[in-house]
Amino acid sequence: MIGTDSAQQRAATPMARCTALLILLLASSASHAAEPGSAEAEAALAAMGMERAVVTSGPDAMEILVRHDTVRRPVLVMVPGSACMPALMLVEGNDGFGNISSVMPPSAASQREMGVHLALLERRNLSSFRHVYSKEETAQLASLDMHVCTERNGAVTLSQRRDDVLAQLAYLRRQPWAGPILLVGVSEGTDVATAVAAEHSSNVHALLLIVGAGMSQFFDFVHQARAAGDNASATQVLVTLDAFLSGNPPADYQGHGPARWQSFAIAQTNLDSLMGSTAPVFIVHGSADTSVPIASVDALVVEVMRRQPARALHYMVVDGGGHSLWSVLADPPARIYPPFVRWALEPPQGRTFSNVGVGSAP
Repeated sequence: MIGTDSAQQRAATPMARCTALLILLLASSASHAAEPGSAEAEAALAAMGMERAVVTSGPDAMEILVRHDTVRRPVLVMVPGSACMPALMLVEGNDGFGNISSVMPPSAASQREMGVHLALLERRNLSSFRHVYSKEETAQLASLDMHVCTERNGAVTLSQRRDDVLAQLAYLRRQPWAGPILLVGVSEGTDVATAVAAEHSSNVHALLLIVGAGMSQFFDFVHQARAAGDNASATQVLVTLDAFLSGNPPADYQGHGPARWQSFAIAQTNLDSLMGSTAPVFIVHGSADTSVPIASVDALVVEVMRRQPARALHYMVVDGGGHSLWSVLADPPARIYPPFVRWALEPPQGRTFSNVGVGSAP
């Protein structure tokens, strides 16, 4: 990195963002750890009504966790964020074992009420419940060596992640029970979801972008520094961006190599991708997000409205919400997914806006 990053910039790095999104799904009374690939691990999936689908094997293996019946229905497809972690993880706690998710899936009951199937997309060569995390590992999930993103472990660039998701969607579309694809991107997953829609718009019936639909990460860094009154750091971000554009990027910038920044923050942004599709888009963001400032999302919404006035758009602001919407909502999936599914299947028209928070109605 050129110069010294500010505290605001460090809080916004992809790995810091992912830590805020980890959620406890349920507690287990298991008295011992499941071994990788054991029947007990598969039983943990079955207890959640999930099954593992292998999309590809070999050096770039990809899986999907699905919860479905035999009736053809819309599929709520979840694209994970920046964390190179499995969608579901079995972790040791003080009272046994519990499940942590790196995405934000709805409960089985909520899924049934919405009338959709569920698909959690795994990142490249990652697989849920293949490892049991000790208490020590659970306390530092984001910094574990096994969660470092590489080309073989989760993939690094936007094009790699986009192509992986396209392969996973192709698998889903071949299933007789799979109806229209409702594609959900969480945090960095929003970049991937919009890139997928831009590449093959026919793949996506509607987009849901949660806590990640900003203009670009360099915009975010500059805005955060200015908001903190740190003009020197804001200038340093611009100097760093200029280094990338001039072909002399730093070998490491906020924990990531130049390939990641070039693909996600320079060559293509959410706004660029959105201009390549017309799929209805439902955007959810917290007004107090310190990782992706809401000013960045406001700017994107304004530009989408201005450039694509015929596009169906809904913008939901979670009052006081941070990058983890659990900070103000008791059950974010229950507050977000049902209105999105209803909106997406109406079909949606025009541009609408809503605010939700602790005191607002579901």
